Amino acid sequence: MTNRYKKIFSKSIAVQLIVLGNELLYTEPNRLKPNLSVFVFNETDELLEQLTSITNKNIKGEIK
Repeated sequence: MTNRYKKIFSKSIAVQLIVLGNELLYTEPNRLKPNLSVFVFNETDELLEQLTSITNKNIKGEIK
């Protein structure tokens, strides 16, 4: 079984995922915008559900 990784390009979303208990594996520079970071997590069903919830709340304007 190989580990799958999910790269998050938004710091605010990464922080929300960390607060929800997801482990940040590492960060790496964004290749297109080197002054920004990419946040890398293990891709799990729980992380994907939480990510969907966070992005839906952002779209609805519930999170600023």
